Amino acid sequence: MVKLGITGGIGSGKSVVSKLLSVWNIPVYDTDSRSKEILNEDEDVKRRLSELLGDEIYAGGVLDRALMASKIFNDKELLERANGIIHPAVIRDFERWCSAQKSSIVGCESAILLQGDLKGKLDYVLTVSCPEDVRIDRACSRDNSDRDAVQARVRNQMSDEERERLADFTVVNDGNSSLIMQVKLIIVSLLEKA
Repeated sequence: MVKLGITGGIGSGKSVVSKLLSVWNIPVYDTDSRSKEILNEDEDVKRRLSELLGDEIYAGGVLDRALMASKIFNDKELLERANGIIHPAVIRDFERWCSAQKSSIVGCESAILLQGDLKGKLDYVLTVSCPEDVRIDRACSRDNSDRDAVQARVRNQMSDEERERLADFTVVNDGNSSLIMQVKLIIVSLLEKA
């Protein structure tokens, strides 16, 4: 089984690339949606995050994502400590998910794939590249977010240039290049290696 990581900055189009892979019957693990479930279901994760960030982040038994984000996105040390709790739980979940798949290729979508230990569980990494202003516009529209808040998140993420340097494949999602053709060529390359 070939494990392909899919990464890119906020608003780059990672999910679009993941959907294209799904069209070709390649299952994709979405770390964002799975981590949301883990954050509300895994009792050890909930306990440790409460100890780190305060019990109020789980007021009512459900994670207050906005409160957690306000605490960690402007404090790199706190962000790293929270990720040190969340990432291992997501990796364990991804490994369980992979063992249940029958496909010769699987994908794993994650915005922070290159910063964590998840990269070591993957065979190849694909990054989705897009001009920053387009990414910010997309994220503001998609999430109905404040532009300053999105720009702050972008500043906390790895640059496209760094991701491209560390990735095995780059897909350009600038609105002019054919995503379908780029993804198809990557799949053909991976099938030869599977």
